[in-house]
Parts: sequence; C-alpha cells; structure tokens
Amino acid sequence: MILTEIFIVVCVTTGTPCVNYVDVAQGVLSMSACENAIQRIARDYAAAGAVLRRERSSCSLMPVSNQNDLAS
Repeated sequence: MILTEIFIVVCVTTGTPCVNYVDVAQGVLSMSACENAIQRIARDYAAAGAVLRRERSSCSLMPVSNQNDLAS
C-alpha cells in the first residue's frame, strides 16, 4: 500500500511561531492534486492572519507494509 503524506507549514505574521499540519491520502497524488490538498488543508486549519509557507510545504510518498503485502 502506498500513502502520500501532505505536510503543511502555516505561519502567523504577528510573530507567533509557525504551525505544522500533516494529513495522509491513499495512493500517489499528482502535482496538481498535491497543490490542491495543501491549499485545502491550509484553508481548513489556518487561523486568521496566517500565511501558508508554500516553500516549506510538500507531499511525499510513504510506502506502508501490511499483511497483504507479505509473501506467504
């Protein structure tokens, strides 16, 4: 099974530290699907006055082994 980890960094411009958000999607996301997911998560979780740090946000593959992946 392959999962895509979506990592997002949102910072408030008033000096408050940045906040990291992580989400997981099944399968492999295309570049546009990754960008859409980053925008959606930032919109859903960011507080007023927060700015998405796109250069620090990313999608990466997470191969996960489960019982079905193991040979008998």
